[in-house]
Amino acid sequence: MSRDFETVPGCTLAFLDPLTLLHCSSVCKQINNRIVNSSSLQLRPRKYLYQIQDNEEDDHNSTINAEERLKKLIQTQYKISNLRAKHTTFNLPNNGIIMLAAARGYIVTRQGSAPQAGHEKWELCKIWSDNGRNSKAIYVPFKPFMYTDTPISIEYDVIMPREEDANGNATKLHILHLFNNGQWATPYEVGSLTFPG
Repeated sequence: MSRDFETVPGCTLAFLDPLTLLHCSSVCKQINNRIVNSSSLQLRPRKYLYQIQDNEEDDHNSTINAEERLKKLIQTQYKISNLRAKHTTFNLPNNGIIMLAAARGYIVTRQGSAPQAGHEKWELCKIWSDNGRNSKAIYVPFKPFMYTDTPISIEYDVIMPREEDANGNATKLHILHLFNNGQWATPYEVGSLTFPG
């Protein structure tokens, strides 16, 4: 049977439409191996899967062999899939304000209202990852001034909040790590800057 398969049924595979060829390869290991080992047999199902119109004249009269056409098709589709926009949805809280959305899959938010103190602990921001399923709150031991934009960079692991004093003024700028092992924001070596007021 295996010798017969190599000749007669092997030749008939070239005449099957792409969808039938895909069905056959999914139910028969011998047919699947035959398709995998043949560039010309792979070309039609791949064009079908990528929804590329099959141009018969191009396929039969081309000076480029099937292996080169298959390679070119795979490279083109790989480039297209990498350039195609990825759609991601994050489920964020209603009162959250987005401070930063980064390409690495992180979103940083802060509360819409002034943060409430809890045992000398104020929530500075929340880092969301994994499509909004995971979040981590970052806390600071001072009241952050939230009435101006807070400089932030995921790439450089830095957030620079201002500290609000008793009069409601922002006189001190803290330079902190955005990503920390615990819930507390840790300072960079440079510490904090005080503005003349």
